[in-house]
Amino acid sequence: MKKIRLIAMLACVLTGLSFTACGPGVVDTGELGVVTSWGRVTGEVKGPGFFFVGLGSGVTTMSIQVQAYETEASAASRDLQDTATKLVLNYRLQPEKVTQIFSDLSLSYRERIIIPAVQESVKAATAQFNAEELITERSKVKAAIEKALTDRLDPYGIAVDNVSITDFDFSQEFTDAIERKVAAAQSALQSENLLRQVQVEAQQAVARADGEARAILTRAEAQAKANVLISGSIDETLIRYNLASSIGPGVKVIVVPTGS
Repeated sequence: MKKIRLIAMLACVLTGLSFTACGPGVVDTGELGVVTSWGRVTGEVKGPGFFFVGLGSGVTTMSIQVQAYETEASAASRDLQDTATKLVLNYRLQPEKVTQIFSDLSLSYRERIIIPAVQESVKAATAQFNAEELITERSKVKAAIEKALTDRLDPYGIAVDNVSITDFDFSQEFTDAIERKVAAAQSALQSENLLRQVQVEAQQAVARADGEARAILTRAEAQAKANVLISGSIDETLIRYNLASSIGPGVKVIVVPTGS
């Protein structure tokens, strides 16, 4: 009877464990479930929905949606200027490689792979540009970081969707030097504009003087022609006529010298 009771108790325990292990689970949308059996990855993957597993088996869910990682990485530019790059990395796990990722990295893939890859990629990309180019050639810097990250993360089954550079911070000495350069450029531009204004005003003054000289010459030539015409048309009869015409009708007495 004792043996029978012992066997029955063991059967109940095993049945309970079996029911516990075979209980239902759920994989949410945007996730995949990696199936393990006694701690070993089986290669089976559960899609979104309910699932059942056998005794000794388990399911670890992993997100395959786009995830964001924001950080700041320090590096030196090609001209040896210290810079801090703030960026956001959008990445996702490749669905067909979730079992590989879980086998190699478990759930700590961000700490073990992504974070070091971001730091190294930013350093490698930043070293290709001068400090000023990091600002003026931001699109090229972004592309260089994306390529470096893709080369580093793709072998692990992690896809790079996008990299956004939010800011560059430089040393105070470099910032001051840039401000002085900008101020000098603005001053030079202002002087150049002033010089152009003076040149334009001088050209306008020359044009006005030339116009006035031409006008004077034209008037003088016209007057000379008029004088020639007038001198050719004056005679004694015309003079007498003009004199008579100029005497007003109200004059009553005219004194004329004898013989005139």
